[in-house]
Amino acid sequence: MAYDVIFTDEVSSLQAGMSIGNLHIVSFLGKGGIGEVYLAQHEILGKEFAIKVIPKGFAGEAHGDEAFKQSARIQAKLNHPNIVRIDDLGDEGMFYWLRMEYVAGEPVNDEKHLRSLRDLMEMTKGPL
Repeated sequence: MAYDVIFTDEVSSLQAGMSIGNLHIVSFLGKGGIGEVYLAQHEILGKEFAIKVIPKGFAGEAHGDEAFKQSARIQAKLNHPNIVRIDDLGDEGMFYWLRMEYVAGEPVNDEKHLRSLRDLMEMTKGPL
């Protein structure tokens, strides 16, 4: 099912209850430089995943979408405890989505003015 996706600062594009394939959107988690991230639950497995939604053509260049797909393929091959694993990529007409493992944690407070990984480690006073 194709969705009209609008990326704004005020409203998330997908809402709880919407579906992408076998994934049901549970809640909005956050917004980054090129997309939004949602908590989703697989309808058959019952497992939670994070879904990143990225508008097509975000790169503003003719090969931006292919570059995005290539980047996703490379990231999907990475396997390290400090890197979130990507295990699926989909196309919903107006946007791509990446399914990745959901890692629960605490939000980073922007008021702390984090500029580096070192700043984050000092703030949390422990492993990340």
